[in-house]
Amino acid sequence: MQSTTQTRLCLPSRDIQTLDAMAALYGTMKRKLYARIAANGGKAKSHKTAFCREHGISARMFNAIAIDLQGLLDGTRELLDTERKDLLKAIRRQQRQLDTRQARLADIDADRLRMRPPREAKLRHTTHRNGLALTRLQARQGQGRASARGQCARHLLWHSQAVRPAASPRTGGIPKP
Repeated sequence: MQSTTQTRLCLPSRDIQTLDAMAALYGTMKRKLYARIAANGGKAKSHKTAFCREHGISARMFNAIAIDLQGLLDGTRELLDTERKDLLKAIRRQQRQLDTRQARLADIDADRLRMRPPREAKLRHTTHRNGLALTRLQARQGQGRASARGQCARHLLWHSQAVRPAASPRTGGIPKP
C-alpha cells in the first residue's frame, strides 16, 4: 500500500526571501536560454560554453537549466507531432465521409425515387456540414505548420505560469502570521 506524506517547511522569512530570489534567477536563466535556442536553433547543450561565460553560472547550474528546458521542448515537440498525426487522421476520415455522401447524392440525383424527401434533405445537410468540417480541419492544418515554434513558446509560457504558485512553496501555501 502506498502512502502520501506532505512536508511543510517552517523557515524564517529571510530564508524564504533567499529561496524566492534563487527561484526567480533560475526562471530568468531558463527564459534566456530558451530565447537563445529559439533564435539560434539547436539543442540546449550546444549553447553551454557561451551561456555560462555570459551569465557567470557554473556548468552544473547550466546542466540543471538545460535538462529542464530540453525536457519541456522535447515534450512539446512530441505533443505537436501527435496533434499533427491526429489532425491528418481526422482529415482523412472527413474526406472519406464526404466522398461517400457525395456519391450517395449523385445516385439520388440520377434516380429521385430511391430516398424520401426528408431523408434526402438530411443527407444534403449532413454532406454540407461534413464539407465545412473538412475545410476547418484543413485550415487548422495550415495554421499548425506556420505556428509550431509559437505553440512551443506558448506551452513553455503556460508551464512557467502554472508552476508558479500564488503562495511561496517554502511555506507550503500557509500565509505568514
